[in-house]
Amino acid sequence: MSGAVVFIAGWGRSGSTLLDRVLGRVDGVTPAGELREVWDRGLAENRLCGCGERFSDCPFWRKVGEAAFGGWDEVDVGRVRRLRTAVDRPWTALALLLPRPLWPRRAEVEEYLGVLRRLYAGVAAAASSDVIVDSSKIPTYCLLLRAAGLRPRVLHLVRDPRGVVFSWQKRVVRPDTTSGASGELMLRYGTAGACARYVIYNSLAHLLRPLGLPYLRLRYEDVVAEPADGMSRAVEFLGKDVDSELMQQLRRAEIVLDVDHTVDGNPMRFEVGAVAIRPDGRWRTDLNPRTRRAVTALTAPLLFRYGYLRGRESR
Repeated sequence: MSGAVVFIAGWGRSGSTLLDRVLGRVDGVTPAGELREVWDRGLAENRLCGCGERFSDCPFWRKVGEAAFGGWDEVDVGRVRRLRTAVDRPWTALALLLPRPLWPRRAEVEEYLGVLRRLYAGVAAAASSDVIVDSSKIPTYCLLLRAAGLRPRVLHLVRDPRGVVFSWQKRVVRPDTTSGASGELMLRYGTAGACARYVIYNSLAHLLRPLGLPYLRLRYEDVVAEPADGMSRAVEFLGKDVDSELMQQLRRAEIVLDVDHTVDGNPMRFEVGAVAIRPDGRWRTDLNPRTRRAVTALTAPLLFRYGYLRGRESR
C-alpha cells in the first residue's frame, strides 16, 4: 500500500478516539477508528460507521471493499474471524517476535497477514490522504501489521489506570447498534480484569519500541490539559504540520469535528461540530476508595513508570 499507518497503542478508555479524530483534522490524515474490529463490528454485525450509516451502506467502506477484495461479498468473513481469533491474542505476541520460520501456526498467520495487506491497501486507495490512523490499541495487532510489512508508527497513549478502570465500570449504552433502541451496553470489566488488561496491553506496547518502530508515548492527562502542545507533538510525529485554524481551536481547548468513517470505538466517534477538550477526572471524586486502593496496588509499577505516583513521566 502507499502511505503510512499510525497505530495508537495501549488500552481502551484512554482517550484514543479523541486523539484519532483530532489527528483526522490534519490535512492528509484519515482517522479509521479500530480497524482490528472491521470483521466483527463492520462485516458480521453491520454496526453503524462513524458517519451514521450502516457499515454495508457506507460509501467509503464500500470503496474500501471494492479496492481491497473486489467487494466485501468476496470475503469469507467467518474464515477471517477464525484466523483473527487464532493469531491475534496477547499470548501470541512473543511468538510473533520469533524468526518467521519458527512461527507457530505459520500458515494461518501468513494467510491473515495477506488479508491485512489488502485491507490497508483498500483503505489507502479509498482515502484522500497519505496517513491512516488506526486506534485498535492492542499491541499484538500492531505486531501483525509489522509482520505484514506495513511498518506502523506507534503512538502509545496511556492514562492513569484509576481513571481507566473507573471508565470501564460505567454503564454506557452502545450508540452503534442498528436497531437504535436495544439499550445494549458497551463492554464492562471488573477491577481485577480491567487492571490485568491495563498492565498486559501497556507492557506489551513497550516491546514495540525496541523493534525499531517509530515510537512516541503520550499521557492522556497531558494532552487534554494542554491540547495545543500535546496534539502538536502527535502531529509532528506523523510528519505533518498543524495549520493555523486547527492550532487556534486547540488553544481554545476545542476541536471542530467533521464526519469520519470510523470502525468501533468510543461513542464520541459520532460527534460532529465543536467539541470541548477537557480533562475527565471524575474518578478522583467518584471512584470507590476501596477500588482506588486496589487499582493502585495492582498497577503500581506502571503508575510509577508513567509518572502518576511521582509527578513526572519516565521515558
